[in-house]
Amino acid sequence: MDILKTLISKCIQVIVVIFGATFIVSLSLNWIPGDPVSTILGEQANTIDREELRKHLGLDLPWHTQYYHFIIDSFSGSLTDFYGKPVLEQITARYPNTLILALVSMSWALLFSLIMGVQSAVHSKKFIDRIVMTFAILGISFPRFWLGPVLIIIFSIKLNLLPIGGAGHGILGMILPTITLGLALSALLSRVTRASLLDVLNEDYIRTARAKGLSEFRVIYKHALKNAL
Repeated sequence: MDILKTLISKCIQVIVVIFGATFIVSLSLNWIPGDPVSTILGEQANTIDREELRKHLGLDLPWHTQYYHFIIDSFSGSLTDFYGKPVLEQITARYPNTLILALVSMSWALLFSLIMGVQSAVHSKKFIDRIVMTFAILGISFPRFWLGPVLIIIFSIKLNLLPIGGAGHGILGMILPTITLGLALSALLSRVTRASLLDVLNEDYIRTARAKGLSEFRVIYKHALKNAL
């Protein structure tokens, strides 16, 4: 019963957040300068074409009416973009590749961060630890919108080693995008793994395991890491 109440409460929170976010964004877009019609047709379009497109897109309606239609169209699946293309179809067409990209990025980031975090904790305050922590700081500091173009310039344009990206390039086409997406997560988790493992390595049962003659590998990976995770 408690699980059901929690689930209902979480669902209500999600609905409130979605409505709140869309409401604020819609209101902000209505206030800020700019005209979608000019973006689509260009500044040189005549007045008749502008008014026809504005009416076609529903931009001639009051703001609250536009928001109402947006909510109804979103839940009914009939929402379209400025060019009349169904949004649901565009999301469905791109979702599989997006899911693959996210899973691959998270997978290598988790694996890499665990290895680096463990090595950093085991060799605390030594050369390896300094290298890992430097990587973690740089990985968190580099913004993705900057890192992506830099990787493309170096590995695709200058060295011509990897394709710029895209689903048509197979595994090679996923290397640069997954590095761009996974680097920050890997850097963050490396620091978290290191901190957690250092706390566990100071526990009494770890000293007891070592005193019993267990190998360092078993102490770290079977006992310490399991609890640190």
